[in-house]
Amino acid sequence: MATEQAPEAGATREDRYRLLVDSILDYAIYMLDPQGRVASWNRGAQRFKGYTAEEIIGQHFSRFYTEEDRATDLPGRALKIAETEGRFEQEGWRVRKDGSLMWAHVLIDPIRSEDGTLVGYAKVTRDMSERKAAQDALNQSEQRFRLLVQGVQDYAIYMLDPGGRVASWNRGAQRFKGYTDEEIIGQHFSRFYTEEDRATDLPGRALKIAETEGRFEQEGWRVRKDGSLMWAHVLIDPIRSEDGTLVGYAKVTRDMSERKAAQDALNQSEQRFRLLVQGVQDYAIYMLDPGGRVASWNRGAQRFKGYTDEEIIGQHFSRFYTEEDRATDLPGRALKIAETEGRFEQEGWRVRKDGSLMWAHVLIDPIRSEDGTLVGYAKVTRDMSERKAAQDALNQSEQRFRLLVQGVQDYAIYMLDPGGRVASWNRGAQRFKGYTDEEIIGQHFSRFYTEEDRATDLPGRALKIAETEGRFEQEGWRVRKDGSLMWAHVLIDPIRSEDGTLVGYAKVTRDMSERKAAQDALNQSEQRFRLLVQGVQDYAIYMLDPGGRVASWNRGAQRFKGYTDEEIIGQHFSRFYTEEDRATDLPGRALKIAETEGRFEQEGWRVRKDGSLMWAHVLIDPIRSEDGTLVGYAKVTRDMSERKAAQDALNQSEQRFRLLVQGVQDYAIYMLDPGGRVASWNRGAQRFKGYTDEEIIGQHFSR
Repeated sequence: MATEQAPEAGATREDRYRLLVDSILDYAIYMLDPQGRVASWNRGAQRFKGYTAEEIIGQHFSRFYTEEDRATDLPGRALKIAETEGRFEQEGWRVRKDGSLMWAHVLIDPIRSEDGTLVGYAKVTRDMSERKAAQDALNQSEQRFRLLVQGVQDYAIYMLDPGGRVASWNRGAQRFKGYTDEEIIGQHFSRFYTEEDRATDLPGRALKIAETEGRFEQEGWRVRKDGSLMWAHVLIDPIRSEDGTLVGYAKVTRDMSERKAAQDALNQSEQRFRLLVQGVQDYAIYMLDPGGRVASWNRGAQRFKGYTDEEIIGQHFSRFYTEEDRATDLPGRALKIAETEGRFEQEGWRVRKDGSLMWAHVLIDPIRSEDGTLVGYAKVTRDMSERKAAQDALNQSEQRFRLLVQGVQDYAIYMLDPGGRVASWNRGAQRFKGYTDEEIIGQHFSRFYTEEDRATDLPGRALKIAETEGRFEQEGWRVRKDGSLMWAHVLIDPIRSEDGTLVGYAKVTRDMSERKAAQDALNQSEQRFRLLVQGVQDYAIYMLDPGGRVASWNRGAQRFKGYTDEEIIGQHFSRFYTEEDRATDLPGRALKIAETEGRFEQEGWRVRKDGSLMWAHVLIDPIRSEDGTLVGYAKVTRDMSERKAAQDALNQSEQRFRLLVQGVQDYAIYMLDPGGRVASWNRGAQRFKGYTDEEIIGQHFSR
């Protein structure tokens, strides 16, 4: 409700509800916390009590009670009754801010969370002062009548003579009609009727009905002095002398314009609500009479249950229950619970017209008249079959997952409690760590860390990062039971309950020792290769990105081309071509051939930085990622201008130059470790030798 209270996030429906409650002026609707302090305040409360929300929120509601009621602790007893019996209801005097009293009808209902915890009270107060005054007046009818006639301003009460002329006039009549008694007494009362009503002689017929039937009562439009209309409730009673002679009429008129506007709005609202309920297809919404027979039926009910309204209205709702539920009289017990406790709620199997079952969430609320009489039940059913199937599948999946985790041997998968102690242990954990579950469950997981990591509290920091950031991920050394080390990839994820409470951690560890050893070897190999390529001066070896821009540059490229890496990286390689070659887009065609055919090879003129030409042998090979995506090109250029000198240099450099560019196929270039075992293998080696790298790496080159 849009009451004055601490802001909190809410759904749109809740916002509309808040606005609705806040707009109500005829009821004080507000919330109390469990101790009785005001927690929200609507406009009706401000109107009746006189306090603004800023003045009253946080104050104890006992200030609305008289000194006498506070002396007997009526406020405290009211809350106790509401808490223990489900509702407190009373009428009595209440105190406004200005000290004045009002006669109030009070309802206090406890508000509980889903787990039944008392979180506060809903309090609805209606100012019944007018009704009490009316009751008092009724008990003292003569006094009331005199006061009514003389002073009442909310009713037009006046007398007509037998001919229909105004004979008396009270303040209410003057207020509603606009005439003073000097203006209207002696005039015919038909002037209060519309032209249409006078044309049908409604005034004359009204008097005739009152005379012959004892009363005329009607609601309709009446005309004020200024010509404006009001919707009026009219009573005309004949007045007779003791001998029965008609001596006039008593006429009581009440301005019902506001009520009519409200009723019209209510009728429109009810119409919209009926259309809304009728149109809902995702919920079966229908009414039951007090005996449990179906009294209304919406489209959702027809969709879920399979019955049309012609088939089901008037039938008992127990037909939707299974034989087992009917045997235990669940339908009857459900209505009884709804009637006595205010609601029945359950999930269970329900039966469709075709005999098939659906898993349903059911709400049954009693409907009562203003005097509390049970007039029926509102029943809302939602088909939860898909959700139940999903839940059943989830439960089965969780069972399979537990079995799966337990059986996994390539990953250590285990749980930690919030304090970091081991709570579960799978076979992979036992295999990697060396501990049995009997040895490790209940022990702190920090024992898997090195002394250095424990000294910096890495275990504690890892849990903190997982809790606050949602995950901790790292690779590092971990300690086995026997004291040996393994290089591990570690994931720690927090586990939370539905309300967000941390209940533990899921920890997955993989032994990456072999991969680390291979990565270290690869890093050493790549370092040697980078040093090798960078040191080569007799070949221009460089990389192009997919667009043809230079991405790397070795010393040989600088020596042949004349550019430093600062000058050339990021520039398009077409600048090395002659004007004639650029005119025919030889650079673009070269890349296209390399991409589509796997290699571009050519000899031709190339241009140095200083504009001089060299005759170059060019190889361009595409470089692709593991998934085949083109990520660039490997380009090897050799200055063939001094072919013999270059050939001699090539013969000398073959012993020390290692072409590990994956695309080169005209050379078998590979590395041996100090023991003579093959450490790397290129396409040329595979092409010449016939071995794949999986077959030959690690084998002695003597073969």
